[in-house]
Amino acid sequence: MSQTVLPSSINYAEQLPYLPSQVQNLTQVLAPINGASFTDGQQIIFDIPSRGFVDPKSVYIRYKNVVVATAQGSICGCPAFAPFQRIDTFINSSLVESVNDWNVIAHTWSNLYLGVNEKYGAQGGFGYADPTPTTVNMDELDGRVMTATGDTFSVSCPLPCLMLTSCEKLIPAFATGGIRLVITLDTAVNITSTGTTAPTMTLSNIELVYDMVDFGAEIQAGISMSESLVIKSSGYSLNSTSVSSGTSGQQTLVYNQRFASIKHALFLASGGKTTALLNGKFDSVNICGNGSYSLFCGGVQFPQGGALNTQTNRQGILQELRKATSGSKGLYDWSKSMSINSIEFGYNENDTTTVTQPGKFYVGFSMVKLTGQSEAMLNGTSSQNSPINVQLNIGTATVTTKNCSLILNYDAILMIDPRTKQVRVNQ
Repeated sequence: MSQTVLPSSINYAEQLPYLPSQVQNLTQVLAPINGASFTDGQQIIFDIPSRGFVDPKSVYIRYKNVVVATAQGSICGCPAFAPFQRIDTFINSSLVESVNDWNVIAHTWSNLYLGVNEKYGAQGGFGYADPTPTTVNMDELDGRVMTATGDTFSVSCPLPCLMLTSCEKLIPAFATGGIRLVITLDTAVNITSTGTTAPTMTLSNIELVYDMVDFGAEIQAGISMSESLVIKSSGYSLNSTSVSSGTSGQQTLVYNQRFASIKHALFLASGGKTTALLNGKFDSVNICGNGSYSLFCGGVQFPQGGALNTQTNRQGILQELRKATSGSKGLYDWSKSMSINSIEFGYNENDTTTVTQPGKFYVGFSMVKLTGQSEAMLNGTSSQNSPINVQLNIGTATVTTKNCSLILNYDAILMIDPRTKQVRVNQ
């Protein structure tokens, strides 16, 4: 028997969700609890109060950076992310996540998930500045060129690639017993290019900003009686190993990163800061020459169709990268654009990069079981029972030692017991 279903455009009986009148959205501005200004290697600590619900999509940080140098140089990578070497997240005094080399991961994220238009529109917030400030070219949305004495500038940016800010639901801060973020600063030498004299870097006026939603005591009391709250999120992990100069032929790099559901992997080859690789760890170049890349996890090769070959079809690697980091529509989700031009993707192992056009040769491996099922709890590949092997076929011997990093994006599930305020993470 057929049934008539009205389209939503004329279904006036459709019930719309509504919020109780007592709901409030309050912007919270937090200052560090351990100081007012910070420099190389120091930690910045924020304590998020145990009140209301934290909107993870509203979290951002703002601060002023004063760099003092004796020669003209630049801040490498994304200037707003560059000072933050590691971010640790504590919930109820327990460490739930530690992201090392967060500045590298976040810089990579900015190139993979922000198009040139988005970088251009948020140029001031991210701190990008080129040598011709009156005419900003579309290929100069990386790094910050400073004067001979350094630079003083303010930035504001989100905090991506963290389990806390990747949660798909509001975080019940009242039920967690306190949330703490500990940000460890990198050294100015690692994030700048200023000749032979080491610069200094000082961060001040630092504020963590987020929206706290208060649904009222009645709703909070009802949630507090629950046995368990489940929040789906995701996290990032970076491990590195080195490939020495003069290496050629088939090489297998082993990474002991154990997770239950890996959504995608990114392989980056960078080097120590040299006259060629000016951006140091923020560069990524083709280390294999006319060679190939493949990844093995759980006895399965990625991609299954064969290794990604730079000689026969280098640009095929770019589409695999897009597929690995795309949204629910896969390659056809054009809302997920990238900011990688042909010069940045074309750098080889011994080419010379620039601050405004760093090396962005990222090799991506999609490891999901089904594209578009982001709501599934465990849609990725498990590495819990075996290490991950990246197999390189290096056609041209390397000229210098390279630092080879593997960035993993994995599923994470937060299990919160509001009665005891205990938090457990499955990852």
